[in-house]
Amino acid sequence: MDPAWTFLRNPAEGSWSLAERPGWLTLRGQAAGLNDVGQVAFVGRRQRQVRAAWSACLEFDPLEDGEEAGICARRDEDAHYEIFLSMQDGKRKIAARLTARGQTVKEAAVETEAGRVRLKITADSEEYALLYSLEDGVWVRLAAGSARGLSPEDFVNKMCFTGVVVGLYATGNGKGSAAPARFDWFEQRTE
Repeated sequence: MDPAWTFLRNPAEGSWSLAERPGWLTLRGQAAGLNDVGQVAFVGRRQRQVRAAWSACLEFDPLEDGEEAGICARRDEDAHYEIFLSMQDGKRKIAARLTARGQTVKEAAVETEAGRVRLKITADSEEYALLYSLEDGVWVRLAAGSARGLSPEDFVNKMCFTGVVVGLYATGNGKGSAAPARFDWFEQRTE
C-alpha cells in the first residue's frame, strides 16, 4: 500500500489483505470496535484539507448481529463519525453513528437488501456529512455531525496529536467478524 495509508495501531495478523481478492482491500473485523483501544481492522489517510470528500465502494454480507464495515472519520476512540453496512436485529442496514466526547448517538439507519454500497463522508468547516448510494451518482444524506466534535480543540482534559484520519474499517463489535468486508475502491477529493 502507498505510504500515505496508515493502520490504527499494529494490525492483527490476517485482518487485512490485498491478495485475497486481487485489486480489492479485504478487511476482517476483529473483536475491537472503534470505541476500543485495541487491534481494530482500520486503514486510513490523514485529513489534509478542511473541505474534502472521501468515498468507497463496499461489498459486505454481514452474517451476525454486530458485524459492520464502512468508512469512518476518526480522531480517537472518543470522537469518530462513521457510515456503514451492518447486521442489526437480524436485518441488514446502512447506518450512521456519531461519537463525540465519548458519547455515541446512532443518527439514522435504513434497511437494505444491498450487499454492495457506496459510502461517502464530506467535510467542511462546519460539519461532516455521512452519505450512501445504491445507484451511481444518487447520494442520500443519512446524518451529519459538527466538525468541532472531531477537532483536537474539543478535548476536555486530554492530549490529541493525530487530527482526523479517514479510512475503511470492519468490526465484529465484541467478537471476530465471520464475514469479510471487501472494498473495491477508495477516493479522496478536495472540495
